[in-house]
Amino acid sequence: MRQIVIPVLVLVAGIACGGATETDVRTRHGPTVFDGMYAMFWLGDTSTGGTGPNPADGGTIEFPQADTSTMTLYVQDTNVGCGEVKPDTVPANISSLYVNVSRLGHGTLREGSYPLIGVAGEDVWEMPTVYYIELRGDCLGGVEVTEGHLSLSRVGSADAEGTLSIVLRDGTRIDGPFRAERCPTVWPVSPHDPTYATKRYCTP
Repeated sequence: MRQIVIPVLVLVAGIACGGATETDVRTRHGPTVFDGMYAMFWLGDTSTGGTGPNPADGGTIEFPQADTSTMTLYVQDTNVGCGEVKPDTVPANISSLYVNVSRLGHGTLREGSYPLIGVAGEDVWEMPTVYYIELRGDCLGGVEVTEGHLSLSRVGSADAEGTLSIVLRDGTRIDGPFRAERCPTVWPVSPHDPTYATKRYCTP
């Protein structure tokens, strides 16, 4: 499996809410096997600004002050309830998809279609993020996502429904419907949390 450098923060994707039995986001063809049966999401309005890491060149990027509406979606093969997880707890073995989409303005992220690979000309705050990651004991790994699309057919106060489709660098296509349970907060995990920072990369 191709080894990639994954920002530590996205390992929060391994923590998820349960109960979404209608979720069936799985490998349709290709060498990477994923069976996403559980999903959760967080949706909220934020006002942010400042500087952050620039994945393009390893430097920093300046973010203007902006009001945004953001959804973070987690689809995984392991069911862990919202109330059972603490910031320093990670399941020993889990495969997960992490998806983050934003729109400028409060209350603007609703039902619709969202590409998950950056589109030229987008506002920096609306650049989507998608990762496929694996935790295996004390190591972490994953495969780069080269194509992706999120379709939200319903976003409610308790759950959301839609379809998710991605293509990995190794040619694997993962797609299917999901019903995600809504959790009250996004996981409060720091990028410098030693729980994640000390994990080694799995051997490809």
